[in-house]
Formats: sequence, C-alpha cells, structure tokens
Amino acid sequence: MAAGSEFSRGWKPLFAGLVGVTCGSSPLPFNVLPVIIGPIHAEFGWSFVAISLGITLYGIVGALLAPVFGGLADRYGVRRVAIASLAAFGVSFALLYFIPNWLPGFYGLWLLVGLVGIGSTPVTYSPEKHEVSKCLSASLPSATDSIRSCRSR
Repeated sequence: MAAGSEFSRGWKPLFAGLVGVTCGSSPLPFNVLPVIIGPIHAEFGWSFVAISLGITLYGIVGALLAPVFGGLADRYGVRRVAIASLAAFGVSFALLYFIPNWLPGFYGLWLLVGLVGIGSTPVTYSPEKHEVSKCLSASLPSATDSIRSCRSR
C-alpha cells in the first residue's frame, strides 16, 4: 500500500485533527493567558503567580485525565470524544469571561477547562487506522499546535 494512496483516503480525518487541535485546549489557554493576565491583575488585584496557578491546575487535571479520555476514545470512538470535548472546552473556556472576583472560583473554572478539554488535544486525534505513515500522520496535528503557538507570539 503506497503512502500517497493512504493519504488520499485519510485526508479528511487528518484535516479534522488539524482544525480540532488548532481550536482545542492544547494551544488556546497557553496563548491566551499572556494576553489576559495583565487585565485580570488590574481588575482583581491578584498576583501574577496566583493567576498563573489556574493554568497549572488545568494542566495537572488534563495530565491526570488523559488516560481516561484515551479509554473513552477507544471505547466510543475518537470522533465522539473529540467533538464532545471540543464543544465542552469551548463552553468552559468561554466561561472564563465571567471570572468571579473570588480566586477559588477562578481556579474552579480552570479545573473545569482541564476536566472537559483534554479530549481536544493532539493525543485524541492520533490516527487509528494509518498503516504506512503512522508517525507522520500522528505528528501533523501536534505540528499544527506548535505552529499556532509560534504565530501568536
């Protein structure tokens, strides 16, 4: 089986992975926090360390739940898990607009983002059925994440 024929049959899931990762919880929180940390500090008077702890909590929860979401993807399929997680991530991330003037509430929102968003990361979009260029197709969604990160700086 030639690599070209495999790519021509699998370009749709690959493209979906590129779009999903670009809009998912892997790049957005880390690229948005530097922009909003100053206004949050000015609005609520919280230290930069206290504000940054929110994204740390998000990362810890996401790392702990990655195997759970992997199991869900194995059981229910990547498409279902990725779409549900991407939608839930979008809603939970949008809730950060309504930051309460209460630091534990702010942390709770970040925990929620980590809880539902891990299914929209590059790991979820890894290919299931690619045989010839498994490593290449697995790396493309992650590369998009990195490129997106560089462009926002």
